[in-house]
Amino acid sequence: MNARNLLDVIVVGGGAVGASAAAALAQSGFDVALVEPNPPAASTEDAPLDARVIALSPASVRFVERIGAWPLPDARAFAYRDMEVRSGDEGLHFGRELVAEPTLGWIVELRALQARLFDAARSRVAAAHAARVVDCERGEREARIELDDGTRLRARLVVSAEGGRSSLRESAGIAADVRDYQSRAVVAHLTTEQPNPGIAFQRFLKGGPLAFLPIGGGRSSLVWTRPEPEVEALLALDDAAFCDAVSEASGLRFGRVVAATVRFAFPLRLQLAERFHAERLALLGDTAHVVHPLAGLGLNLGLIDAAALVDVLVDARMRDRDLGSLATLSRFEARQVTPELPDHVAAGNPHRQADALLRRRVRHGQRDAVQVGVQVMQLDAVMDHRPGSGVVVADCRRCRQLDCRPDPLPIGACMRRRELLATLPALAMAGASAQTMRTIRLVVPYPPGGPLDIAARALAEKVKDSLGAVVVENRPGAGGNLGADLVAKAAPDGLAIVMGAVATHAINPWLYSKMP
Repeated sequence: MNARNLLDVIVVGGGAVGASAAAALAQSGFDVALVEPNPPAASTEDAPLDARVIALSPASVRFVERIGAWPLPDARAFAYRDMEVRSGDEGLHFGRELVAEPTLGWIVELRALQARLFDAARSRVAAAHAARVVDCERGEREARIELDDGTRLRARLVVSAEGGRSSLRESAGIAADVRDYQSRAVVAHLTTEQPNPGIAFQRFLKGGPLAFLPIGGGRSSLVWTRPEPEVEALLALDDAAFCDAVSEASGLRFGRVVAATVRFAFPLRLQLAERFHAERLALLGDTAHVVHPLAGLGLNLGLIDAAALVDVLVDARMRDRDLGSLATLSRFEARQVTPELPDHVAAGNPHRQADALLRRRVRHGQRDAVQVGVQVMQLDAVMDHRPGSGVVVADCRRCRQLDCRPDPLPIGACMRRRELLATLPALAMAGASAQTMRTIRLVVPYPPGGPLDIAARALAEKVKDSLGAVVVENRPGAGGNLGADLVAKAAPDGLAIVMGAVATHAINPWLYSKMP
């Protein structure tokens, strides 16, 4: 702290998102206090794997690694290199080569990750308080909070990472739109006749998707979305009957399920705050958005929030701007990824979240870049930037400092190309439950020969064996709202990805055809 005890940032909430934000901010030279009433503790070395596991993207792992919280012990983190998605008789498979990464992602024990991130934060912040916030006052120049142990803190900015039930969000008068899926996720760890070799397997079923996530030793972690009326009966089954039910639902992908651990069920809901900031207050992670676990986005979105906040605050400091001002925080909100669902899709169709809308609140004020039916996948590009640069690389002409080789097709060498590679499997997975893909179009809104055109054509060549022919089209002007809409209506027989300078629009025309 400085001499007047005015902190730069107070982070309230020491879960994975809050702790990562506190650690990254402190690492960047900010005076930070972390408030968490129940500091997480890691499992003992010989403890069984906890039931709560989550998927981390390669971009999230890089962020966690940068703040010294990676790797986790081998018994708590498991790489997966292949993904399979099935819907009815249709199926898709993609491997790590599609994202130009050593793995497609990691399945990790949430408790272990939270403990490692909290330790990283505690070792860097100016102070860590095991207490609860009982009062918060936000003024023109600073915010003041009082804890239940009597401690009083002052800061330029308060960050709420408290989770979905945030007292700070409520006290700021920020409402949240909550939509109950009327479903629960049934989780357990499974042993199957055939060992899981490291495949993240997902099958779309009536009532909700089923996923087998690899957790080492050939076992899988089950995440099975079931309608509320069915959950209690499923949990009440004896072990043999439960294994039979899961075996049948999985289509025997790894043979029969021969053993299952204790089962738990977690309620599912979509919750979106009406805005992600107020004066002197920023919302991170589940405080801002709670999403269905189908696409494995929840924690990854929260870590993107944390990385975006660090970047915005570093940039504000360099420009001598107020860290907690509405002007600064509006830039932060414009950088956040906002998952949203239209009413008629969310109601009664929770398994279609990945098909509906992942709308990016992109920079430069372009908040409504796309209409219903458009997915914007920019997760890797947001995360994988140079800290403090304030720039997300859009194409090679704007960047002279990345490690690009003379090779004219350095796939994976720069952020934009990694983003393009990461977009396709996510889009394909989303489309699998909606329709059989007959055509995939990569639409480049620039004339031929530019960096994005080169990357698109290399990508099309790279994936043709696994996903079939991919058509590359050059359509100047297709990157905007109107252009994306026209592309969707002109391509009714498949899926299209519009590679704009600000965001990559992944368009599902099947949804457009269902719009009134």
